[in-house]
Amino acid sequence: MVIIFMGAIMFFMGVICKYGHDDYKHYPKLYVGYKVEYAMKDRETWEEANTYIYKPCMLAFIISVLSVIIPKVFKLVLPEIFYYIVLSVVLIGPILMTEIHLRRFNSRQ
Repeated sequence: MVIIFMGAIMFFMGVICKYGHDDYKHYPKLYVGYKVEYAMKDRETWEEANTYIYKPCMLAFIISVLSVIIPKVFKLVLPEIFYYIVLSVVLIGPILMTEIHLRRFNSRQ
C-alpha cells in the first residue's frame, strides 16, 4: 500500500509541475515547479523540465500500482526486497529520467 501511496504522490507532483508551475519571469522566487539548479538555467529549460517531469511521474504511478496488483491477482509471494526496489525506482526514477532528458535537451540547443 505504501508503494501505491508513493506512486500517487509522484503522480500529483508531476501534475503540479506540468500545470501549476510558476512563470519564469518570477525567477528567483519560483515556488512551484521542478526546482533543480540545472532546470532553472533559463526559460526554455524551465518550461521543458516542468512539462517533461509529468511523463516519468505517470510511469512511476503505473509501475507502483502494477507492482502491487499483479502479485495479488496471481497470488505471487515476492521477497520484501522487491518492494524496496520498486519503491526506489518510483521515487528516484522520475528525477533521473528528467535530468537525463534536460542534459540532452540543452545539448541540442
